Amino acid sequence: MSANTTQQISDTHKKGQGFKFSPFLFIYILLGIFLRAYTVLNTPDHAPEADVTAGRAALEAQAARTISEVAGQIEDMEQAEAEERAREAEEIAREEARQQAIEEGRGLEEDLYNTMKVRDADELRKTLVDNNAYCLGDSMVEGLHDGAFVNDSSLLYHRGGSVLNSAELFYTAIDLRPSILFITFGVNEPSTYRGDIQAFKDRYEELLNLLKDNLPDCRIYIHKMYPLQMDVVEQEDHNLYIYFDQYNQAIEEVAEECGVGLIDHTTLIAGHDELYWKDGQHPVSKVYVWFLSHDCYVAGI
Repeated sequence: MSANTTQQISDTHKKGQGFKFSPFLFIYILLGIFLRAYTVLNTPDHAPEADVTAGRAALEAQAARTISEVAGQIEDMEQAEAEERAREAEEIAREEARQQAIEEGRGLEEDLYNTMKVRDADELRKTLVDNNAYCLGDSMVEGLHDGAFVNDSSLLYHRGGSVLNSAELFYTAIDLRPSILFITFGVNEPSTYRGDIQAFKDRYEELLNLLKDNLPDCRIYIHKMYPLQMDVVEQEDHNLYIYFDQYNQAIEEVAEECGVGLIDHTTLIAGHDELYWKDGQHPVSKVYVWFLSHDCYVAGI
């Protein structure tokens, strides 16, 4: 439950205080009705004495039953209201504790490596499911599956994928109706588009706008490429080496122009050569959990 949901609960509770039902007033009204009937039955022009006595006894018995029933109903209503208030208070307290834990664990963007709390893989797996969140992209998303950190059903990936050849992933996402979507593309784009940065931007924006048109309530985040080991990349993927900075700048522009969130993992991995695989591009297995932890912190889940 978000901060807005918490406020709505509080507002709803305040609105309900405009009129308060008075059980005592209700009982007084019932007694008045029965006393009036009793008076009528005791008038000289009414039925014979035997009928009056019987009627009076019946009314008194009915009044006793009705008052007892009403009192029981009022007690049940008050108990239900008290339980509902207690549940709302517990829910508010849980949400406040959850938000505090997120803020404390998120760390500082300028030094995520030293300040962010890495979340447990089982917790992350549950977090994605509970929040209807999915990860979509290239082999950077596949890494979560390889490490068995996240349910495969929460991942949409295409190894070696580019925005040019991964449209089916976006259509699958539309069918799944996610509430949150984390998208990762970039490392394969220079080999696909080479120096045609604008073509990459146009295609990425086309796909993101497709999502926004079909999933208006979905929160979408895209990732910048984190720093790579350029001395290794130069030998492995020359296009990526040449165009890395230009494509990263293009990703920032796409996020701004499409109005989606931008996530930057730079300070989680930069300067730590031991966190890279031998190709200088992909991180070692445990880092994928770091990345997903950061994603969830940014999304507030």
